[in-house]
Amino acid sequence: MKVIYHRSAAADVRQIIDHYEVEAGPHLANRFFSALLSTVAKALANPRHFPPLSETVRRANLPDFPYHFLYEEKPWGIKVMVVRHHRRNPRFGLRRQ
Repeated sequence: MKVIYHRSAAADVRQIIDHYEVEAGPHLANRFFSALLSTVAKALANPRHFPPLSETVRRANLPDFPYHFLYEEKPWGIKVMVVRHHRRNPRFGLRRQ
């Protein structure tokens, strides 16, 4: 099993980390990244653990942060399509393939 990140999802993560580094320092940025990796690992271990948004897309909330990611279950693992703030437009990132 493996995790693939959409190239724009990787950019989403970099933007969030940059924001936390500027606003609160590297410690919070590292905490965010750790929360993301741990939640992605949980989704990979049990792809159907998180609630579905549609027939193919599921949403996983990050603990202690106002962010979530959307992913698709694939035969080989999961594909993370978008990492976004809870207040972001709910359609943001849904068209990513």
